[in-house]
Amino acid sequence: MTTDYLHREMAEEIMQIGEEIGPQIDALMREAFDRAMQVADLGDERHHDALSLSFQLCAVMVAKATILLGDRYPLADPQRVWTTAMTDLQLRTQLAMQQMQEGRFRAGGAVQ
Repeated sequence: MTTDYLHREMAEEIMQIGEEIGPQIDALMREAFDRAMQVADLGDERHHDALSLSFQLCAVMVAKATILLGDRYPLADPQRVWTTAMTDLQLRTQLAMQQMQEGRFRAGGAVQ
């Protein structure tokens, strides 16, 4: 198991899947946040729960991806699977944030 794949562009067909599904995921995340912000009973503190909900939803997706990685490499040490998954997540998150700030985000970009 290696992270060398992070330093190359994904196949165009794979990137297209991300570009097609990404807006749906974005819309669902925004909807969850907005709906949580409408819970009046929480008052001024509701943004804490709304943000926590956003991270919880992301955590579920990361957990599922990590399980898929472990399923792909069933003989791999669980700590190695975890480390690989977290390295991938950290680098892709950093790249996505940078690209979003620059207005040039594209799912599947290579980590520089």
